[in-house]
Amino acid sequence: MRVVSEWNYKHLKITIFHYNEKFSLKAEDNLMEQIYKFRDGQINSVNDIKEKIKDSFYDSIISTFEKMGSHRDAIFLPDDNEEEFDIII
Repeated sequence: MRVVSEWNYKHLKITIFHYNEKFSLKAEDNLMEQIYKFRDGQINSVNDIKEKIKDSFYDSIISTFEKMGSHRDAIFLPDDNEEEFDIII
């Protein structure tokens, strides 16, 4: 797999990979990533990807990252069902 293109869109880092005649698009933001894979024939070149991607696609990626971030942050919230114990010194 090799990197064939990289660019930024707002705060996203976009990377295009090419492997065995297939393309993948990876979007990264704040230690999270999304990967979109395309079948043979769906995408034929990097320019083809760039032409097909619209602002609404990027906005959807950003929205998904926001949801992912809130899910990740919820891991660190205290559980209301946990019982607290007295601190013994």
